[in-house]
Amino acid sequence: MLMRSTLVFIFLFLLSACGSTGPARERVPTISEGHIGQLLVATSYNPSGEPLLGVAFKKLDNIEKLNRSLRDEALRQNGLRTKQLLIAIGAEIDSPANAVAPAESTLSSLLETSFYHVDLAFRSADASPEIRQSGALINRNWGDLQGRLDNLAEYVVIGLTTEPTRDSYATISVISEEIQKAVRHARGSELDNSGMGLARLRYLLQESVDASGTEFSSVNPAYFKNFVKVDEQQWRYKATLQQKASRNSVFGNLSFGGGGDSGGSGGRGDDDDDDDDDDDDDDDDDDDDDD
Repeated sequence: MLMRSTLVFIFLFLLSACGSTGPARERVPTISEGHIGQLLVATSYNPSGEPLLGVAFKKLDNIEKLNRSLRDEALRQNGLRTKQLLIAIGAEIDSPANAVAPAESTLSSLLETSFYHVDLAFRSADASPEIRQSGALINRNWGDLQGRLDNLAEYVVIGLTTEPTRDSYATISVISEEIQKAVRHARGSELDNSGMGLARLRYLLQESVDASGTEFSSVNPAYFKNFVKVDEQQWRYKATLQQKASRNSVFGNLSFGGGGDSGGSGGRGDDDDDDDDDDDDDDDDDDDDDD
C-alpha cells in the first residue's frame, strides 16, 4: 500500500513538473485588444513595430532636444540656425499643408491614428466593460489633448514669424521656454485629472486592460504587428496567424476574423489579399513537407 502511494505521488509530481516547464500556449487577443495593442504593445504601422504611443513619446523627447539647441542658438544670436531649428520642431509636430503624412511621421498624425484605434476599441463588439468605460472617458477628453498639441504648434509659428533682429533673440528665448512648458503639458502625468496628456492616455488604457483581467504579456506581439484593416470599421489578424493559432492555441479552431461596430478614419490601409494568399500557400507547402 505504501509502495503504491509513493508511486502515485511521484507520478503526480512529474506530471506537474512537465506542465510547469512546457511551452506556454499563445492567447489570441480580441479585436478590441488589437486596437489598444497598437498604442501600447506593437503596431502594424511601421517596420519596427514600435507602438504608437512609444513613438509619440520619442517625438516629444526629440522636440525637447531640438528646443534646447534653439535656446542656445538664440543666446548666440544665430538667426539662420534658430529658423532651421524651429522648422525642425514644427516638422515633428505636423506636416506642411496638403502633405500626406504616414501614420507615425508626426505627433499630429500619431494622435489622429491613436484616437482612431481608441474609438474602434471602445465600440468593438468584444470590448470589455472596463475598456468601454475608459474609452468613453478618453473620448470626452480627447479635445484637451489635441489642444495641448495645438498650443505647442502655436509657439513654433510665432517663432517662425519673428524676424531675426538683435532685439528679437530675447523673444526667441521666451518662445523656447514656452515650447518647453507646452511639451511638458502635452506629455502630462498619469494622475492628471485636470485633462489629458499622453501619459494620462497611456495610463487609462493600461488600467482598462489590467482591470479586464487581460495580460498582454501572454500575447505574441506578432498579432499586433499583423493587425490589418478590412475597411474603415473592421480590422482582423492576418490569416496565417489565425491558422497557426488554431493549431497551437488553447482556443482550438475558433475563428478570429471580424471587427468592431464603429466608424473612424485613418489606418494602415486595406489588407493585401494577394499577400494572404501567398502566405496561405506557404502554409500548405509546410504541411506537405510535414507529411
